[in-house]
Amino acid sequence: LLDSEDTLAAYVRKSSGHEPTAGPSQEAEEKRVIDGLVSMAGRDGAISIIQGYEKMKGKLTEMIAKKAANNSTVTEEDVKRVFNELRGERKRPR
Repeated sequence: LLDSEDTLAAYVRKSSGHEPTAGPSQEAEEKRVIDGLVSMAGRDGAISIIQGYEKMKGKLTEMIAKKAANNSTVTEEDVKRVFNELRGERKRPR
């Protein structure tokens, strides 16, 4: 989560088994991932997925940074709390 090179595009590339050796630029790879999401989930679905991923990443990063600042260990309960908060936010009317 704290690795700026750890992107949604990298995850999709790894999970699909497509690990290019001298592959396309990051911009081209991100476009491929977004196009794939749009084709699978539609435009609105892709936007929702990307926003959800970014929100999850932000909340987890924030929690980890707070734990690091307090020199404390991230526990399973901490992670569960973040995901429960995210679920609660998703269920609230917008």
